[in-house]
Amino acid sequence: YGMSGDAHHITAPCEDGEGAARCMVNALRNSQSALADVDYINAHGT
Repeated sequence: YGMSGDAHHITAPCEDGEGAARCMVNALRNSQSALADVDYINAHGT
């Protein structure tokens, strides 16, 4: 898992994707995996 909160807007993330990228980097660190190990990302956000 990865977790992040950028508090950009109540319903819309920041357009540059920095918060989402931070979350994915945190998930990779927590899983001790490399980006090359990832085949699929489910970005469902509800």
